[in-house]
Amino acid sequence: MTRAYSRSSVALFTLVIPEQDMSDGIVEVASAEGYIGAVTISGESESGPVPLIRRMASTLPGRQPLPRAAFERTLGNIGDVPGVTVTPTLALSGAPGAVALDLAIDAKKPTLGLGFTTRTSQFVNDGIVEANARGTSLLRSGDETRLNGAAAINFKSLLYVSASHATPLGAGGTRAEISAAALRTRPRGIAIDGEAWSAALGVTHPLVRATRRNLLLSTRLDYLDSRNALFGSTLAAEKTWTASAALAARLTEERTVLGLRLALAKGLDIGARAWIPASANLAFSTPTQE
Repeated sequence: MTRAYSRSSVALFTLVIPEQDMSDGIVEVASAEGYIGAVTISGESESGPVPLIRRMASTLPGRQPLPRAAFERTLGNIGDVPGVTVTPTLALSGAPGAVALDLAIDAKKPTLGLGFTTRTSQFVNDGIVEANARGTSLLRSGDETRLNGAAAINFKSLLYVSASHATPLGAGGTRAEISAAALRTRPRGIAIDGEAWSAALGVTHPLVRATRRNLLLSTRLDYLDSRNALFGSTLAAEKTWTASAALAARLTEERTVLGLRLALAKGLDIGARAWIPASANLAFSTPTQE
């Protein structure tokens, strides 16, 4: 019965074998389908990610019986909030069938990283210094801000900076992200100064969020304006707009994990240009499957 209930649509249940006479070979099992009577949040003050998590959890109390889909979706979305570790705990409450849900929150501090690598191409002198910073819930509860930078030792052959900011849209797991980057290159041995700017806007939404099944929809619009900038070992002079969409599915069983990703990208002819127009298709469609 426990296995049957664990696959059912009911999230909370209790099975009890009451005192009885089993001389006739028949066992009576009593079941009670529960609900969440109250939600408490511990470990952090009323700031940072707490307001968003509180809004997410506010849909759970009072639903009798509590649907498994709603329970798993809410806990999954809470677990996806960046920069925080959430530990849920259930405890018996005073009312019959009711339990209390406590969400213990451990919010992470902003991070800063600095590194150096000599694994570069032949066009970059001496090595690259890299720096990155990450902070969460800086502007709004549940948001995430990232800054990245890289520079060659001489600050001439390579200089790169980028910034991104993601923020929740409502309390259902939907997120929007905006990013921008700038690149300046002057390859060693090639007397060509290059520069590029890029920007992107994306939205993600969990169509299905559960313990075993997940389906994520994402859409994105990318912009690139490159003027002889060096990308890896290729000089590029082009301006492009690209719209893309993707579906990512994940199925988890006891010993099996299956994943599938379908994506479609299409170039948009919005003031697009290429270094060699005759060889460039500025309105392309590329379906992918993984």
